[in-house]
Amino acid sequence: MRQKLLRFAIAVTAAVVAVIAMAMLILVTARDQLTANIVVSAARLTDADIVLRVSDHEGTRDLIAAGSGIEQDVEMGPTTRFRIGSITKTFGATVVMQLVDEGRIELDGPIAGQLPEPIPGGDRITDEDEQVRYHDELLEIFEEEGVDTALWFTFGGYNRPGERDLGSYGVVRILDENHWEPKKVFHAMTARYRQDRQPASEKTG
Repeated sequence: MRQKLLRFAIAVTAAVVAVIAMAMLILVTARDQLTANIVVSAARLTDADIVLRVSDHEGTRDLIAAGSGIEQDVEMGPTTRFRIGSITKTFGATVVMQLVDEGRIELDGPIAGQLPEPIPGGDRITDEDEQVRYHDELLEIFEEEGVDTALWFTFGGYNRPGERDLGSYGVVRILDENHWEPKKVFHAMTARYRQDRQPASEKTG
């Protein structure tokens, strides 16, 4: 009787293990198929060519989908070079932060000390005119799209007072704990505000 129960228990255990192994295999296969379908759908919806590398405990797999319709001179793969457009900023910022962690550059240091070739006045470069152009271009786009309200996201770079205000997004330059001075973009904002507050009759003539 005991032997029969033992054989039965072994058979049940083996069946359960087999079922679990089959279920895991199905889940892994379904997961890989789902990921592949997502890559294909993303390539089709964005009209882009996509190469996705998946690395886990099972190894490394490359999923490739062509959605641009552009004939390539080489076969797509993990070593294919793509034009990444605006995502360049993400990669650039990541590399910069990595260099900061390695102590090879200073995040708040002047640009003159970061590049191999000297730049005239690089110890105090700050392009306020570019900030004004950025501000004006954004407002033009917002007006064309019918945006009702827009807010500038940084008043001042409080952690970069005085001459350290080289790359601050602020509209004012912080001088010390109690004082600040307006930058060119501040004046551009106030001028635009006064212009928008004028009656239509005054604007036209």
